[in-house]
Amino acid sequence: MRLEDLYFARGWDWRGDFRVYTLSPGDTVEVVKHRGRGFFYGAIATFAGHDDARYAALIVNIDGTFVMPLYPYGLRVMNVDQWTPYGLLLLKYDTTLDIYAVAEIPGYLVPIRESFEIKLAYPRSVKTIWGEHTNTRDITAYIAYLYIHVYDEEEFKRSMAEVYGAGGRA
Repeated sequence: MRLEDLYFARGWDWRGDFRVYTLSPGDTVEVVKHRGRGFFYGAIATFAGHDDARYAALIVNIDGTFVMPLYPYGLRVMNVDQWTPYGLLLLKYDTTLDIYAVAEIPGYLVPIRESFEIKLAYPRSVKTIWGEHTNTRDITAYIAYLYIHVYDEEEFKRSMAEVYGAGGRA
């Protein structure tokens, strides 16, 4: 699915938001839980306030098969600070200001067949390459996300058939 084709389709709308959370060690926050069809466009999270913030995570789960947990620390260890074909990116890893940002922005629209959710996780402890680290202080998480919700599947199919020249027959 090309993003440009959606502008000629009917039966869909954009869904997205920007939110701010305070996370304590051990917290998992459900940011969005969508049931139904659509397409994932992208999500960006920034964790700040303490050096423990590098161990928080943005977790994108599409249909239980496309699961992307993004930990700033893990992406840094794997040296994923440049764009990848899957759109995983470590945007910022600043140990002086304690700001860590990750993004999941695929270069294509990822289909959502049944369900889609985004969570933020801040575990009590994590394994690092030096041993185990225990998170001790609260952090702030900023998250922005965007996806496409298909609210009328039949109308969407008909309009896409028109876009691709099938005369409106789905």
